[in-house]
Amino acid sequence: MAKVEQSDIAGAGLFVLNKFGPQEAEGHGLCEAIGAALEHDIPVLVGVGKGSHAALEGFVDGMGEVLAPEPEAIYAWCMRVMK
Repeated sequence: MAKVEQSDIAGAGLFVLNKFGPQEAEGHGLCEAIGAALEHDIPVLVGVGKGSHAALEGFVDGMGEVLAPEPEAIYAWCMRVMK
């Protein structure tokens, strides 16, 4: 986690986080890294389980898009948003 938070993400085409979990739901974990990516207009792809779904919705405050959990849908989204 520290390595990600210390990295220069400017210029990245996509930030992928495997899970928005309990730490992120409490405002910790990689929340700052997600925020930094969004500040740099970098699309963020985040996996989330049912237990953290409401917290993620609150975190993104309407800026998120729910994708079907299918490789084709995820690939299509990535191709659409990457610069």
